[in-house]
Amino acid sequence: MAILDSFQTSFEYGELSERLISRIDLPAYRKGLKTQENSYTYLHGGATKRRGTLFLGEVRDSSEAGRLIPYTYDPQTVFMLVLNGGKIEFLKNGGFVESSPGVRYALTIPYSEAELPEVKYTQPGNTMFFVHPAHPPKQLARITDTNWTLTDIPLIYNAVSDVTFANAFVTFKIINGATPFVVGQSFQITTTAGAISAITGPTAGAGDGQIAAVASMSGSTTSETWTITCTFASAARQEWSVVGSVSGAAKAYWKSGNYPQSIAVFEQRLFFGGSPQFPQHIWGSAAGDFLNLTVGNRESDAVIVQIAGNDYNSITHMVGARQLQPLTSSTEFSFSGPNTSAISGIAANIIKDHTKHGSNHVRPLRIGRETVFLQRDGKKARAISYSVTEDANVAPDITIFAEHLSRAGTFKDMAFAASPDYIAWVVRSDGQLLSLTLAREFETTAWARHVTDGSFESVATVPGDGVDDVYVIVQREVNGDTKRYVEVFDYTDTDICYSDCSTVYDGAPATVITGLSYLIGKAVTAIADGVVHPDMTVSDTGTIELQQAASYVIIGLPFTTTIEMLNPEFGDATASSQGKKISVTDIIVRFQDTVTAQINDHDIPFRTNTGGLDSVIEPFTGDKSVKSLGWRSPNNIKITSSAPTPLTVLGVIVRAAVN
Repeated sequence: MAILDSFQTSFEYGELSERLISRIDLPAYRKGLKTQENSYTYLHGGATKRRGTLFLGEVRDSSEAGRLIPYTYDPQTVFMLVLNGGKIEFLKNGGFVESSPGVRYALTIPYSEAELPEVKYTQPGNTMFFVHPAHPPKQLARITDTNWTLTDIPLIYNAVSDVTFANAFVTFKIINGATPFVVGQSFQITTTAGAISAITGPTAGAGDGQIAAVASMSGSTTSETWTITCTFASAARQEWSVVGSVSGAAKAYWKSGNYPQSIAVFEQRLFFGGSPQFPQHIWGSAAGDFLNLTVGNRESDAVIVQIAGNDYNSITHMVGARQLQPLTSSTEFSFSGPNTSAISGIAANIIKDHTKHGSNHVRPLRIGRETVFLQRDGKKARAISYSVTEDANVAPDITIFAEHLSRAGTFKDMAFAASPDYIAWVVRSDGQLLSLTLAREFETTAWARHVTDGSFESVATVPGDGVDDVYVIVQREVNGDTKRYVEVFDYTDTDICYSDCSTVYDGAPATVITGLSYLIGKAVTAIADGVVHPDMTVSDTGTIELQQAASYVIIGLPFTTTIEMLNPEFGDATASSQGKKISVTDIIVRFQDTVTAQINDHDIPFRTNTGGLDSVIEPFTGDKSVKSLGWRSPNNIKITSSAPTPLTVLGVIVRAAVN
């Protein structure tokens, strides 16, 4: 019988699927966990308790789910948009923007609760663009903090001589003659129930030009008159405005029920992709002119292409990366200009298919050089990157070691926070929040789960004060009612919150803390002047009473952090300790800045003999050990913390006798 040590130096593979419980041959086994709940992995390898959340306010209508969308123009112009109840409300600097004291500023939106998850957006400047297949593309413009507008995008879609023009209703071509057309000349096309019934144009002698190839677009049933007027004329080019008497300004192939469902900015162009009637079409604006969709005979003119794939599936997203990446419900493509140059308005652009996984409606993330997207079934995350050896984009499954995370539900929302800890946050349909620490250069792909007293429903991030602020919408049951609250993770450097839906009292010493009516009937935990207070219940008046007066109190809902290791391995694949009786003699945990923790339910002493029982415990960095746990097989080591205090584990040494 030998005394052996097993030293787990990192947790860079996070929580592993139980399907790997016998894969001691994989590096993931020695650097993964059986359970990682309410903690996440640092890039450096250690595991830390997640921060708590601060309560910001209730959504406009708690009977409906909401959606968070980030808006960032510059470091001083940062908002979180809260879409709920047919309105947008605006968060800035951790508070709702108000039009007058106590009255939140709100803007009406056309999207229903069911439509919110499929709203796509991009923001190339002070203006944000929205698309949804059931609504005309919209633009959100900020004038002041309390003056925003949401209007249809005023797209320019002119006809150009000698180039075929087509919109959702008609198609035609204006052919130049010996005498150029001049500004002001016009043609008229009349449709009756969608069929061409009359065509008129410039009188004889105004030039030999003509309008030709006039036809009604498939599916058109509109009766109206189209007026086609020359607005620009030169020796080389004429441009024509195209206006219908019923529909107003024409949009490229778009009409009611047939609007694009994806949007992106790439190479100074605004791209729209995939409408219900034209699911594989891509429309790109003129270079440097986002509102101009005029297709012509110049490199800088707008672009209309159709993806020629073997599967006729709709474009779900477009992502600007090394190339424009159109993602469809079956295939991942790239779209680039000829010979790796910029996308062209006249030359033969290049569209290639790379992988065949398909993506769902959740907006992809750009993390480093990779595009992270959710597979069509919503149960896998994949990361697109360029492979030099294959000269193609590859999209490996980055949930393969944690496939169990999608068994309880699909992934329905995600956001990325680069600072401070490089975490992607993913909302699961059952209300759990997942974290992903993804850094290929360090071989780190660590998934973890996060739970709260309620259900996470939406997540988004915006730049904050030195960090990225992570906002969430959480559904909670409070005093018998369903409430949806907007909360933000606390990434301050001092007096950090480790409870959820929290409020901070900062004032004169007091025993009665008010302002907690949003948590009536809830059991809450508190840190009062740095000391953990026994749990309390919020009264019907929204108050709690402390055992003694305190001037700085953090009050919120408690949660438990669990870091559970896999069955320790003291050998290797050729001489494994698996299946053998193991007597653990010592568990040595290397902590950093930790105040409270339990190892296999044994309380670890962090208080020194220099302070009283009511004194503040200083964060501890170093090794703590538990001895003599006895013979067991398997033998999982579990580190937990339920107090609203910090916990970081850098490594674990297990010393045992192996029989």
